[in-house]
Amino acid sequence: MRPAVLVRGWLALLALSACVAALAQSSPASSPYTAGLSVSESAGERELGMPLLPSARPERDEPEDKRALSLGLWGGDRGLRIAVRRLRTTDSAAQVLAYYRRALSAHGPVLECLPGRDEPIRPTPDDDALRCDAHRSQSGTVVLMVGTQRNQRLVAVQSGGKETHVQLVRLVLKAD
Repeated sequence: MRPAVLVRGWLALLALSACVAALAQSSPASSPYTAGLSVSESAGERELGMPLLPSARPERDEPEDKRALSLGLWGGDRGLRIAVRRLRTTDSAAQVLAYYRRALSAHGPVLECLPGRDEPIRPTPDDDALRCDAHRSQSGTVVLMVGTQRNQRLVAVQSGGKETHVQLVRLVLKAD
């Protein structure tokens, strides 16, 4: 399973960095302004905001692939945090989905996006709400989401023969 969500995160990072640069240029010289970047090759339960499946192991397509990534970028009162972790397990996709539905439900109503289906199982009229059309799932991939566009937890689950592949993502965007 390729992390398409990570690509979207990088695009969001580029957009945010342009905003941070513009904010830094427009900031009065007398006001304190701080900015920073943090990158880590780990993403645990704290960074992801959800538990790791106990039976899962790190997944790598290639030996040099990283099993996880945490990225933070901030400037002034704006910032972006992304955490991604890829796992695999011999548990069935149904077992993994049940585990993460329970875990994510602690953070609000869980949206479930199924392959080939644009409409969420839990529709909502809120503009900041997560929608399945923003995360079109690959064939055979079920995506669970909870939160808002600015603070979301996402779990993508795909069956792959004898193993189930899991991708965990946490995205927090602070723009106020």
